[in-house]
Amino acid sequence: MIDFPNWRQKQQILFTGKGTREARLKVARDLVDREMCAEAIDYLEVEPDPELLRRLLERSLETGDAYLYRRSVALLGQKPTLEEWGRVAERAASLGKEAFARMARAEFKNLETRRQASGPTAGPP
Repeated sequence: MIDFPNWRQKQQILFTGKGTREARLKVARDLVDREMCAEAIDYLEVEPDPELLRRLLERSLETGDAYLYRRSVALLGQKPTLEEWGRVAERAASLGKEAFARMARAEFKNLETRRQASGPTAGPP
């Protein structure tokens, strides 16, 4: 079993420059492999890795984790979609994760409202 860094070690690895890129990515990879996504995203915020972030994004959709979805999309430099917010909301509700379901529904509604307010995009004549 891998011995993960404690809080103090994590702070040193992430924020003091004592940890190397390779060390941060190794810890992130090990955390993702063990489905410890909330911990892994902290490392990926400091050392972004597109492959691991895509895995976290997929995991957020599978588990209805609205917080993880929001952070993964942002770190990938993407914009959240109505479809994905809807998937997160539905999955969270089906798993009884009411806080995540409410959060995802609110984000869905906000995004939908913004799109409606911007009006139809001008197409070819």
